[in-house]
Order: sequence, then C-alpha cells, then structure tokens
Amino acid sequence: MTYLLFAGVCLLWGTSFLLMKLATPVFGPLTIGAGRLVGGALALGCLLAWRRRVRGADKAGPAWWRRGDLPSWAGMVGLGFIFTFVAQPYLIGKLNHSGFIGMMVAFVPLFTLGWAWWMLGTRPGGRQVAGVLLGLAAMPLLVGVGMDLGLARWELALALAVPLSYAWSNTLVKSRMTHVPPAVLTAVCCGVAAAVLGPVALAVEPVRWESAATGWTAVGALAVLGVLATGLATLMFYRMIQERGPLFAGMVTYIIPIEAVAWGALDGEPVAARQGVSLAVVLVAVALVQWPARAAAAK
Repeated sequence: MTYLLFAGVCLLWGTSFLLMKLATPVFGPLTIGAGRLVGGALALGCLLAWRRRVRGADKAGPAWWRRGDLPSWAGMVGLGFIFTFVAQPYLIGKLNHSGFIGMMVAFVPLFTLGWAWWMLGTRPGGRQVAGVLLGLAAMPLLVGVGMDLGLARWELALALAVPLSYAWSNTLVKSRMTHVPPAVLTAVCCGVAAAVLGPVALAVEPVRWESAATGWTAVGALAVLGVLATGLATLMFYRMIQERGPLFAGMVTYIIPIEAVAWGALDGEPVAARQGVSLAVVLVAVALVQWPARAAAAK
C-alpha cells in the first residue's frame, strides 16, 4: 500500500507543473493558486466530514488548536501555500516551460537540511555538507538555463525561493505543529489561503476565455490540480511520513523533477543539455544528503 501511495504522489505532483501550464492560457497565477487551494480545501473538508461522521463526535482526536501557534499558522499559509502556489504558475506562464520549474523541487531536501540545522538543531554530517555544496554548484547551470529561457534575475531568485519556502514550511511542521493531524493541517491552510487569495484574484485577474477547447482544458486542469494534486496528494504524502518516515516520503524528490521534465518534453518543450546535466548533479546531491540517514535507519 505504501508503494502505491508513493507512486500516486509522484504521478500527481510530477504532473502538476504541466497542469499549471495548461491552465495559464485562461487563468492568471493568482486565480490558479486560489483555484487549487479551493479544490484542496473542499476535497479534504469532505474527507474530514466523512471521517467525523463514521467515527462519531465522541471519538474525535485531541484538540489541535493552540493560541501560541498563530505565527506558525500564518507562516504556513503565507509562505507554504499562497506564495508558492502563485509563484509557480507565474513562472510557468512567463516561460511557457513547465519542466524547468518542476526541476526546482529537487532543491527542497538540500534547503531542508539547512533549515533543520537552524530550526531543529540537527547538525549535518560531512557527506550531507558535501551534498549541499554539490547542489549549490548546480545552481549556475540552472541560472544559465533560466536566462536562456528568458527569465530575469529576480525571476530566477523567485524560482529558487519556491523550494526554499517549501523546505521552511516542511521543517516548521516538524518543529512546531506535530500535534496537528495532517489532514486538518492541510485543509485549514488551504481554506484560509483560499479565503485570502480568492477575492484578490477575482478583483484583479480577468478570465481569458478565447475558445471552448482551451477554456475547458484549463478548467479541467485546474480542477485536477486542486482536488487531486493539492488535496489528495498532500494527504498521501503525510500518510507516507506517518507509516514509513520522512526519509522514505522524501524520496519522491528523485522522481518528480524527472517526471516534470518528461511531461514538458512530451508537450513540446525543449530540453537543453545543461538542463539535463544540472538535474543529474542535483539528484546526486540529494542522494548524498539522504544516504547517511537511510543507511543509519537500516541498521
């Protein structure tokens, strides 16, 4: 069952970058971000309501709200959801290239190592430091690819800020919010972020409905992106963490960038030689970062 969850997360998250690309001809980045948040909140809200009905109110879990958690909730909603969910479709729409943005996911475990050292006091070993340095060495290659595709310097910084934010929010969950059930955490963050972002998107972004084919393709892509790639996939990811640990779940970062580049290539996106080399370097760096902990866990 765990391997089915793993395959499902890889498929849904690896496909999400192409889904965002398919939505960009009709919807702006704010609307795409709000749409996937609404879809995720509805999917998980229905799941929580069903669980409560089946288990009964008397069997509900322990209270998860703490007044001191408000800054953590605000950080999760602001950086972990709103910022990342808007930045990615903006960059994909600017480039019309989903594979390059999907490659950025490979940096999440490298950045997580740094955040874990600061926020959790987990000191990296020598091999992990070498992995981070190798990953950083791949950044100039990626910068060159991004500039060739037409990104400005600040947009390249924005592309790297997305995995940095994901890594921070993931570490925040481990350090401050382990008492919150994963489904509740994701549903609340999606719901609050949608309530903040949705009105802004409706106010400032028009819908560009030029043809029925393009329009309904974008609507379908956004629906799948919200309900499946945001709601269901996130829930499966946290379940993997509970059953097999974060190291096993984190191995999806080996597959998602490759899948994102493959989907982009099938959609006609060019794959530069430097893009392939930089992706290979980053994946080797991720392997160096994760290998010591996996080896220790196997003993």
